[in-house]
Amino acid sequence: GAQRLVNDLIPAILGHDGIDVLTLYAFSAENWNRPATEIQDLFNIILNMVRQFQHRAVREGLQVRVLGDLDDARLPTGLRDALVGIQAATRLEEDGNDSDDITHTKVVCLAFNYGGRQDIAQSVRQLAQQVQDGTLQPEKITVDTIEEHLWTYPLPHPDLFIRTSGESRISNFLLWNVAYSELYITPTNFPDFGKKEWDKALEWYGHRKRRFGGR
Repeated sequence: GAQRLVNDLIPAILGHDGIDVLTLYAFSAENWNRPATEIQDLFNIILNMVRQFQHRAVREGLQVRVLGDLDDARLPTGLRDALVGIQAATRLEEDGNDSDDITHTKVVCLAFNYGGRQDIAQSVRQLAQQVQDGTLQPEKITVDTIEEHLWTYPLPHPDLFIRTSGESRISNFLLWNVAYSELYITPTNFPDFGKKEWDKALEWYGHRKRRFGGR
């Protein structure tokens, strides 16, 4: 599944049909509740995928971002180093300095050790610390200031949210960001989700009428 993702699915989606940002849920904060052997197997798969994909990403000028808590002491050092490394190897530079500009590149985001609730909580903690330090007034906290401290900032909100395996829940994924995303549910399991399934999802999305709360 991971090899197919790197070699087939990402190249088939990113850069086509106006798709500039693709976010993949690699490991959730709740996945720690799984058996230790299963977690280790997942980590091995993710590590191999990251190592394979880094060469391709650098060659094709893709930017890779990891969304989630990489400071978690439970993470194996080798996996953490690989995730930090792929971000560094693909990060854009502007005038010799790291840049957060994503307007002129294709971006692959790996949500790893990630949870939507956890992301909102860590953003609020940062703002609370600023209030405590006297550098931010509570009345100055807005939707925008919360978003600016999310792991996902400054990525655009997803237009299309694809849920595989026939599940109907969001599973704590990008909770802040998918407020107005179109939710597409497919019975296809993720390892079997390929270009054909992607085309079906894109066709479905093309018939949606997006109002963002308006008429």
